[in-house]
Amino acid sequence: MINYFGENLKKLRIFKGLSTQELGNELGVAQSTVSNWESGRKEPNFAVLQRISVYFGVSTDRMLNHKISESDIILDDNTKKEIINRLAQELYEKYESIPDKDKPFVENELIEYADYLKHKVVAKNKVRKK
Repeated sequence: MINYFGENLKKLRIFKGLSTQELGNELGVAQSTVSNWESGRKEPNFAVLQRISVYFGVSTDRMLNHKISESDIILDDNTKKEIINRLAQELYEKYESIPDKDKPFVENELIEYADYLKHKVVAKNKVRKK
């Protein structure tokens, strides 16, 4: 049986917007340990696997034996809020570094780009349904 743990761990970590260092800190392990897990060089013991499963809200069976796709990741309200807060913080930090005179231009560009991405997703989903 194929073990999908490393691939799934990386996908879930990236989805949460964490670096390997940040995930290691959350789990109480070194960054290199997380990297080794993701690359398949090593696997966590069962106790750590259970902590990882609880942290990401995914069963140990699913972590090990099933390839998790982006559509499998359930977006509950808390997860959505986490994503929105992370993105908002990143945008705010970048926005603050822009000279005040250029901020109106950047605001308009961001709104236009968000609209573009929305239309792109809608078009992509229409193609999938065919």
